[in-house]
Amino acid sequence: MELLNETAEIVNNGISQFTFNATDYTVFVFMLFISFGIGVYFGFFAKGADTTDEYLMGGKRMKTIPIAISLVASQLSGISIMTIPSEMYSFGINWCFNVMSMLIVVPILCYVVIPVFYNNNISNCYEYLEIRFNRKTRQIQTIAFIVTLFLMLPVFIFIPALAFSQVTGINIHLINTIVCSICVFYTMFGGIKAVVWTDVVQAFIMVTSVVLVGILATVKIGGIGEVYHIAKAGGRLNINLAFDLTTRSTLWNCFISGTLMWASYVGLNQSCVQRIVSLPSLGHAKRSLVIFGFGFILILGFNTYTGIAMYSRYHDCDPIQAGFVQKTDKLMPYFVQDIVGHLKGMPGVFISCVFSAALSTMSASLNSLSGIVYFDYIKPYIRHTESRANLIMKFSPTLQLNTA
Repeated sequence: MELLNETAEIVNNGISQFTFNATDYTVFVFMLFISFGIGVYFGFFAKGADTTDEYLMGGKRMKTIPIAISLVASQLSGISIMTIPSEMYSFGINWCFNVMSMLIVVPILCYVVIPVFYNNNISNCYEYLEIRFNRKTRQIQTIAFIVTLFLMLPVFIFIPALAFSQVTGINIHLINTIVCSICVFYTMFGGIKAVVWTDVVQAFIMVTSVVLVGILATVKIGGIGEVYHIAKAGGRLNINLAFDLTTRSTLWNCFISGTLMWASYVGLNQSCVQRIVSLPSLGHAKRSLVIFGFGFILILGFNTYTGIAMYSRYHDCDPIQAGFVQKTDKLMPYFVQDIVGHLKGMPGVFISCVFSAALSTMSASLNSLSGIVYFDYIKPYIRHTESRANLIMKFSPTLQLNTA
């Protein structure tokens, strides 16, 4: 509850400068309609066997680039889209080394972590714990995974729902019901294929929003050179090389913590591993991870640049001191309104961006959670058939989300 209240503060009031019109509603509904349509296609029209392998891993015939894009999309969230620029605005560029740690993470994943799953023909990353140690160790980890997702799933959707409620006045519980229903629908009927391809669409929305804001901000400020000079003069481009543990952000603590965080999340979290091992071979997985690494650095790098541009825009008129916003975490919505608020449909694009980040994470989590629950806690106690297993996994996302 404390986490929910804290993240709610990020968007509350700050996003209220937006007002929705018919164009914005059209943009938002169009985004949801595409996700719904992808679920319908893969659930009822695309050819594929009715098996657990098809539902969870697309028959191990998934394509390299869509998986890479899906992995990038799932690393973003509504919280990160709005708070990373605020970090740059307040404390400078050092946090970007958290993003640059991906240069080390990708080789670790390609040559140390992922080959273990392919060489042992493992599709469930927690299965390795049973092979290496024992079943109890596997169960402890899967319980931790399930509990973590049950705690985080409401947070994933709460932030964008709160944002949408702020700009439209629609009841937040009604928004949650509609959007979560669509997410459960395409995850339930479309399986991993629908999850991946909706991630591709949602990633396009996120990139469009972030890049458009960054470019238009640069134009308003006077170009990249002007952004650079103002940020440098304000100390926002200073790299902290100190080894002082009491220092908030340095190159070292950001790079090291980023390496540990991203390696564990991408390489040892079932929602990511499941998509990686859905590729036909280890070679495909390595190529996908390399593309993912470059895409991750590009998109999050652009997001950090937006924070530097934000500082350049407000270096001589701080919106917090002026009383326009109450705290730095609310700066991004204010900045978006300032830069692109005059463009018709941009509030819809921005809210769609925040929702897309949430849905990409949620759908991947629900799909992987279905597999974990079935194979670890249901299969040992029933007579297993492919049709029965597939039916249970298709309907388990609804139960999981209702419980969460």
